[in-house]
Amino acid sequence: MAGLFEHNFRHVMLERLMHYYLYLQKHSLSEGEWISSSEIAGYFQMDDTQVRKDLAAVGIRGRPRLGYRRGEVAEQIKKWLGIGNTYNAVIVGAGRLGGAIAEYKMFQDYGLKLKALFDNDPLKIGKRIGGYPIYDVRYLRRQVEQMQIQLGIITCPAEIAQQCVDELAAGGVRAIWNFAPINLNVHKNIFLRNEHISIGLGELAYYMKRQK
Repeated sequence: MAGLFEHNFRHVMLERLMHYYLYLQKHSLSEGEWISSSEIAGYFQMDDTQVRKDLAAVGIRGRPRLGYRRGEVAEQIKKWLGIGNTYNAVIVGAGRLGGAIAEYKMFQDYGLKLKALFDNDPLKIGKRIGGYPIYDVRYLRRQVEQMQIQLGIITCPAEIAQQCVDELAAGGVRAIWNFAPINLNVHKNIFLRNEHISIGLGELAYYMKRQK
């Protein structure tokens, strides 16, 4: 239980840091060299004490009556999160969702270097999406090893997702980004990020019901 709590705590903090980074990217140095924790907190409607704790956790210290240098904060968060480091990725599932991810070019700004897609549909194999080739999923493990893939993105149907993840793991991937509506089993050394769209819809339905 303690391990799960620690994992969830770190996950939430990482999300906040990413939001701070995007905010600082949007509100550039043209708005002034210095920024306060209160200004960041006000934008996100949160307690500025939490902002200061988050920044201190990654080695960022403010100055009395001045706050933080925008550029230093953005650069330190970028360095701490590993943004800018490149890592090779593949998408397993060349359907609409997989194709949309392949077409989304902004992932490159965060170091994601897509190499290929994989699918079991003979009509898709050999074609390209977003300029990336679609390979036969039967050869997933072998080609993941050859391409030195670190990240596998799962957009295939739930019934074959676990099998594909096992092949990715055998091929040496270090992280899985899962969009399939299934809880996957991975080795403890592999980081798993789930994007459950149905859970998000459930949350939206709950809040819309309350607003009525």
